[in-house]
Amino acid sequence: ERLLEEERERERRLASESGGRRRNASGSGTNTNYLIQQLVEMGFPAHWCSEALAATGTSSVDEALTWILTNGERLSAQDANDEDDDDDEDDEDYDEDDDD
Repeated sequence: ERLLEEERERERRLASESGGRRRNASGSGTNTNYLIQQLVEMGFPAHWCSEALAATGTSSVDEALTWILTNGERLSAQDANDEDDDDDEDDEDYDEDDDD
């Protein structure tokens, strides 16, 4: 689990570093929003789409789509893990309320 989390964090750092430079070079945040909208309309979660565009560093729906399809299992597992973490936090909050 720890290794998986470290890998995710590394990928996020790389995506934000390379994605930010390339987005600034293209100069179009509106274009990025349009690309995210296109991918969301295909049925993918918006955060997957953002990550795909950042990871590929392109303004290409095709490359982002390929990235999502290639990384779909990891993204799904990450979402499931995030939901489990949220559930654990909710349980802790609930337990604290019971002590009152």
